[in-house]
Amino acid sequence: MSGFWENADMEDYFKLFHCTFEEIKKVDSRFRVGGPAVCGGTDEKWIRAFLEYCHEHSIAVDFITRHHYTIEQPSYEGYYAYSEFMKAEDGFSNLQTRREIIDNFPEY
Repeated sequence: MSGFWENADMEDYFKLFHCTFEEIKKVDSRFRVGGPAVCGGTDEKWIRAFLEYCHEHSIAVDFITRHHYTIEQPSYEGYYAYSEFMKAEDGFSNLQTRREIIDNFPEY
């Protein structure tokens, strides 16, 4: 998480999420709270670990979030980056994998 939170790791994020979730629900249980809002590369690892954490700590998370970009990695030419749209089937396949992870946790 070096680009977002110096010296923090996944466990630190989960602890922050847990405290934040509980405090928001104390204010109004109708507020919907979810996470982990990750993207690309490690999102499969993060979503699985996030749901395991929520399961182990009985956190009734309201939704699971993930950034889904529809472009391939850009190619660089000088100061400019050029991206191509990914094939729709590849995007759907990527989302299906995340759906399968979530489905392994029936409470969510």
